[in-house]
Amino acid sequence: MTVPVVVALLIIIQFSLRDVGELAALPSLGQRTLPVLDVETPAVTPEVEAACTSLITALPLSLDGLPSRPVRSTLPTAYAWGEDPTVLRCGVPRPPAYQRGVSTLAISEVEWFFETAAAGTTYTAVDRGIYIEVFVASSADGGAVLAILAPLITASLPYVAPTPG
Repeated sequence: MTVPVVVALLIIIQFSLRDVGELAALPSLGQRTLPVLDVETPAVTPEVEAACTSLITALPLSLDGLPSRPVRSTLPTAYAWGEDPTVLRCGVPRPPAYQRGVSTLAISEVEWFFETAAAGTTYTAVDRGIYIEVFVASSADGGAVLAILAPLITASLPYVAPTPG
């Protein structure tokens, strides 16, 4: 019972610090520790940062079998899992390719715009008023990842009609 409480406190502390670069990695709790991942996070308003922090603190320690890993970023608006990392960034700009008429994907009440590349697929939630980007490496199951994340997103951020460019 005390281990989950300690882990929750470590996560809260991790995301309450403005300079997460000074944060030591979380204890492995029996798992092999993955190296720190540098993640670029865009500047956001205090309101967006607060909303994103609310989402980040609700994210699971394990995602479709991928363990979480420490992230170094300028803001607490990013999270990662796995060796070939699945990376969530909250508060990103609207993707330039997200234009009227492009295809989107609806999973568990979240509308996703997606762009595929050799390394993996970048999915962006476009119906929350705040864009949430999830990069899923080609070695992971994007559908399973989105199915896990979508309910957490809907619980943290209200629906806002999408506005493609």
